[in-house]
Amino acid sequence: RNDLYREIKDLKKCIQYNIKPELLDLIQFDEIGNVRARSFYNNGITNLEDISDASVENLSKIDKISLKLAKKLKDNLRKGIRVN
Repeated sequence: RNDLYREIKDLKKCIQYNIKPELLDLIQFDEIGNVRARSFYNNGITNLEDISDASVENLSKIDKISLKLAKKLKDNLRKGIRVN
C-alpha cells in the first residue's frame, strides 16, 4: 500500500534514531542526532525553518551546540544539503 509508505519510513527513522515523531524534521543532518534534536526542540527550535530563522549566536547558546556546528548547520541548510 503506497499510501502508508511515508508513515512506515517515518516510523523506521523514529526507531533507528530512538526519537519521537516531533524530532523527525531536525535529524536531517548527520550532526544532529537524538540528543541535539531534543536540545533544539526543548529550546523552541522545532523544525528546519526555525534553524534557518535563528542566528548562529542563538543556536550556539543551546546545550550541545557549538558555534562551529551552528555555522555549519546554517550553511548546509542554506545550500540544501541534508543527509538523513
